[in-house]
Amino acid sequence: MRPLYTLNLAMALLSAAACLSLFPGTTAAQDVTFMDAAPAVTAEPGAPAGRARERSVAEISESFEGFLTPRKPVVIGLLLDGPALREDPTERYQAEILEVAGKSFDIRFVRREADWTMAGVDAALDGMLSDSGMDLVITLGMLGSLQACQRGALPRPVIAAQVVEPRMVGLPQRDGKSGVRNLAYLAFEHVVQRDMARFLELAPFSRVTVLVNGLLAESITTLRESLVRELATMGLTAGLVAVGEDPAAVLAAIPADTEAVYFGPMLNLGDDAFAEIVRGVNARRLPSFSLGGPADVRAGVLATLHPEGEARRVGRRLANNAYRILSGTAPESLAVAFAHEDAFMVNLETARTLGLTPRQDLLGQAEVINEEPQTAEREYTLAGAVREALAGNLDLSEKDRELRAAAQNIPAARANLLPQVKAGSTYAAIDDELASAVQPARAWTASITTTQLVYDEMAHANVEIQKRLQAALEHGREGFELDIIKLAAEAYFNVLRAKTLEGVQKSNLRRTLANRSLAVRRAELGVSGPGEVFRWDAQAAQNRIEVVNASALRRAAEMQFNRVLNQEQESFFILREQGLEGEPAMDAGLRIARRLNDEEQARQFRDFLVARGLEEAPELRQLDEAVAAGGRLYTATKRKYYIPTVGLQWELKHKLDTAGKGSEGGLQTMIVPGIPDNSWTVGVQASLPLYAGGKRKADRVQARESLEQMKIKRASAAQKIEQRIRTAARNTAAAHANIGQARAASEAARKGLELVSDGYGRGVLNVTDLTDAQTAALVAELGAAGAAYQFMLDLMELYRAVGVMEFLEPASTLCPEE
Repeated sequence: MRPLYTLNLAMALLSAAACLSLFPGTTAAQDVTFMDAAPAVTAEPGAPAGRARERSVAEISESFEGFLTPRKPVVIGLLLDGPALREDPTERYQAEILEVAGKSFDIRFVRREADWTMAGVDAALDGMLSDSGMDLVITLGMLGSLQACQRGALPRPVIAAQVVEPRMVGLPQRDGKSGVRNLAYLAFEHVVQRDMARFLELAPFSRVTVLVNGLLAESITTLRESLVRELATMGLTAGLVAVGEDPAAVLAAIPADTEAVYFGPMLNLGDDAFAEIVRGVNARRLPSFSLGGPADVRAGVLATLHPEGEARRVGRRLANNAYRILSGTAPESLAVAFAHEDAFMVNLETARTLGLTPRQDLLGQAEVINEEPQTAEREYTLAGAVREALAGNLDLSEKDRELRAAAQNIPAARANLLPQVKAGSTYAAIDDELASAVQPARAWTASITTTQLVYDEMAHANVEIQKRLQAALEHGREGFELDIIKLAAEAYFNVLRAKTLEGVQKSNLRRTLANRSLAVRRAELGVSGPGEVFRWDAQAAQNRIEVVNASALRRAAEMQFNRVLNQEQESFFILREQGLEGEPAMDAGLRIARRLNDEEQARQFRDFLVARGLEEAPELRQLDEAVAAGGRLYTATKRKYYIPTVGLQWELKHKLDTAGKGSEGGLQTMIVPGIPDNSWTVGVQASLPLYAGGKRKADRVQARESLEQMKIKRASAAQKIEQRIRTAARNTAAAHANIGQARAASEAARKGLELVSDGYGRGVLNVTDLTDAQTAALVAELGAAGAAYQFMLDLMELYRAVGVMEFLEPASTLCPEE
């Protein structure tokens, strides 16, 4: 057996040497520097970009089975203050400890829960400390951590994982270490001051109430006094409310004159009780800030500075300390300071409830949730947005008015073919010397004249031409309606795309801030210099600019959407996310894309789309009517050479009065009759110009050339429509194919970034490696985020080119289901 063991050991050493050779400058003789960076994670199939699956305790333990070097068995006790009422990070801590120390130690965990009472926590801690089989005790709750730190020298190693503001509560500390035998702890220092400084930027106040776990407040008799003194240095008047199990009692204890509420540690409350307190605070319109982190903000607290993954970072620090203690390092010699990592989060729904409008520069630094109200009077699907645009768009309304106005050209042209009746009255006065019975000196008559155009070629042609031109305008209106449908759909997708891209930029900013925190810890440990921190500061500033620009683009897209729908341009609305799979509006589009990407049938399908488009195109029907109108005008100009204009006129005249010379009766009127009391005339006129100076020929030639021009224009339009359809079909196929490629690129870049981030956190890769990987991930993520929307936009262009808006039809006509 000895030779086999020697061979196996040699192989293990060779493998270790090969692993070390992966990192230039690292040798087996060098010390390993442990950092609070998160460990590498593996991607879970189907997980969203930027997320990954954390390895479970069982998976990590299994990976160490059969490890060649015998591992020393150890027992680590995990003490909780009570049953987890909210998030329980225990398994995360165990996984981190196994990740770091599992290669050297065969670890067994013993978990014990107290009963959320000081006596219960004391008894559980006594039991663990008196257990001779316990190699290390980790107190995971604030009560247990406080009790461990207040006991003095301990019989066995203890790590207190939750110590907030140790100086404020009078916990031991000497040269950045506990200085107490067998005691190590994680100190979250200056947390309250930091939170309050940011809180004051969000909502100015001078009187604040701090809510803390009632048992914690009882255990630390100096907590109230220390808290009041500390916040007084910031110009604040502070009060403390001990939180028990009754939310109503907590709300009643908040003073009436308080102006803000700070949520301290309250892990003894369940989610429902906590949410009830938050609702009560918000109902009193009191701004709030939480020490608890993002979960509290999602429950309705206004803001927090504490990061989402704090449990992982704490777990990594516990793992490093546990490894060093189990390896022989004295707990009291370990540094207690735990570096802050800011992750500003703001709940804008709460801000709206409180009537607050946070500054844009603050929001640019924050992860914003509930940026839009959860409900709105205006909520749209794609089809709903298009229908509202058709009902209210001003450009379409203008086109309708234009159409109705132009429709009057037809009756105006037809009027020339109908009888024209007019009434008139004439009063005439002449010199007496010229007057006679035929024309008295004064005469007043009235008449009614009727004219009827029996036939006129241009008048008849004009009626037909106006009908054709009106039909052309109606087809033009159909095309304009399709343009509005496309415009509304594009505005819809542009808003969704802009929101998505804004989210990507915000995520990238959070990633930069997390990397900055890594750089701070690297500088503290001497792995790098302060220049790296400044580099990340510059990167964060640039990322904030990109977030602001992305937000401006989103606002512009929203205003465009409102304008198309004829709504107040800065009014709020909600758009339903339009996915690709399982959406009726997109099902036909996906079938079209799949056929266009099938080489065997793509050409035939494009030909079909072209034929359908040429058949449906309102632009061609509009030009067809214009060609017909031009043809009728050309015919009329030729007929003018040989068809006369014929008209009929009839007039009835009545004498109203005469006066002066010639108006008297007598011999003269007996010989020459005067003006009769009533008279009428009837006449028929026919005219045919024999020579008009060449105008008829000029009109005929002009009409002929205009007709030929219109025919050529129609043929050109058909070519352009065909080109538009074929181009849109190619673009749609390419955009659909690009979706998968963009997602694959984003996933690969994300995995690469995770590996580089882990290497950077462990000190084996430099800042340039990480910035390059982050930039690549950002570009890929932006591409993946925009790819689906680009496909939808290209699909809308294809629908418009063909002239059929499939997503508004009850059933697909371009690509029906098989």
